[in-house]
Amino acid sequence: MFVHLLARSAYARPGAACAPPAARANDPRPDVPSRPLGPRLRPRLRRGRPTPALLLLAATTLTAAVAVTAPRRVVAQGGNPSSSASGGAAADTLTLTLAEVRRLVERQNPTFLAARQDVPVARGALRQAGVLRFNPDAVVQAPGGGSPTQATVTQELEFAGQRGLRLGAARTGVERAVAGVRDAGRRTLADASVAFYRALAASRRLAVATEVMTLNERLLSAVRIQRREGEISTLEANLGEIELGRARGRVLAERRAATSAALELSRLAGLDPGRPVRLLDDAPEALTSVAAPAVVRAAGAPSGAPSGAPSGAPSGAPSPPALASPGVAHPDPDRLNPDSLIAIALARRPDLAAAQAATRESETLTSLARREALPNLRFGAYVERDRTSPGTRTRVGPALGITLPLFNRNQGVVAQREAEAVRARLERSAAELQVRTDVTDAVRAVATATEEARVFRTAVLEPARQNSALLESAYRAGKLDLPTLLLLRNQLLDAEIGYWNAWLAEHEALTRLESATGALALTLPTDSSPAPARAPGGDR
Repeated sequence: MFVHLLARSAYARPGAACAPPAARANDPRPDVPSRPLGPRLRPRLRRGRPTPALLLLAATTLTAAVAVTAPRRVVAQGGNPSSSASGGAAADTLTLTLAEVRRLVERQNPTFLAARQDVPVARGALRQAGVLRFNPDAVVQAPGGGSPTQATVTQELEFAGQRGLRLGAARTGVERAVAGVRDAGRRTLADASVAFYRALAASRRLAVATEVMTLNERLLSAVRIQRREGEISTLEANLGEIELGRARGRVLAERRAATSAALELSRLAGLDPGRPVRLLDDAPEALTSVAAPAVVRAAGAPSGAPSGAPSGAPSGAPSPPALASPGVAHPDPDRLNPDSLIAIALARRPDLAAAQAATRESETLTSLARREALPNLRFGAYVERDRTSPGTRTRVGPALGITLPLFNRNQGVVAQREAEAVRARLERSAAELQVRTDVTDAVRAVATATEEARVFRTAVLEPARQNSALLESAYRAGKLDLPTLLLLRNQLLDAEIGYWNAWLAEHEALTRLESATGALALTLPTDSSPAPARAPGGDR
């Protein structure tokens, strides 16, 4: 409102028939006839020097841009950033924090819910492993013609410990399934957290680009008036037209990126794509509580470090050290000890635990395949009734038998299980190497991303905002021409966009560090019944 009134006071004087800049910003006509300015304003116009009103307008708009894009706790609109929500839609808007996104992922992410069914599947296999493998056999022989009638009931039994091996493999399979579900939750939580930060950063970049486009529209209105009055050349005026076109294209690109990021976040949270959401930036609080287990001092964990291992961590896992400084949201990269973090990750990463369980399961199944090649015993009883002799005689006796593994001795199954055991051991080694690589890469990424964000805050963004304050006096004195004005404005825009990119890189690196060290974990039910799963989109 202040800028608009300034523009009207400068150009809507008596004797000037031109429209206000806000009304002429979208005028498709390149040259609209207008009466010359009044005699009181004409002496102020000098070729190559903007009028004080134009200079004050440019300075005010740049100051407004800095005020809008300054870092603060912002609520970003998700869903469809290109359209404004009505009153009813605003009432249905879902406000999401990072913690709420993680809760939605655990409750209604379809991919994670599907992976979670691996635990009931493994428990069903365990139940089946405890059942006797063979059912009783009943044979009745009644040849007739006076021959005796015989009835035999036998039960085949495994005597070489096959059932115990089968139960052991099934129990290990349950452990592997639980670890696999935890790993799926870890990866899904990491992806959802990164998607949250990407959507938040995209919405802020869109806000910056939109504000700059608005400023360029206001500036172009004044530039068109200057061109008609002959104060600037057509070449300089075209710079304003080109810059406005670039600003509009930048807004479209940022809107497309913000829409894609918001839809990806909704997908991971199990929300309907048409459900409008608002993102509430609680990143510092969330990082303080979640990233604490992943931070260690340079000298290692102190003896009195509190334990914060998530539920389900191995009993021998080292206790995660506390933060370097209580209440600090972002860990100090200099205090991150890669060796200590790798030791914590090796003890807590669920994918490594799943690989270790798969190795034990494969080795047990290999032993079982060898035992199954041994013959099984048959125990039972028979009853015979003989009616050929005078009177009817009934004879009862035991029935014994043994299987003869002449042809099928599990040759192929044994070879298959041995190969699977070798593969499982190699996959365990690969998982351990992956854990070490992930932690090392995450520590280095946190160090570089934190330094990048610090550089943008101190060496780029702050000087650019200081320049915006210094430009006001230069504009009023007429010491800057239009090309210099546009150049300085683009520098400020690049500084703002670069800062949010660095902010995103820093938060992505911290999330990857949490995921690499196993700090992102879910609590699974310990009973045999699966937890009730909500249908996707249950919070629509």
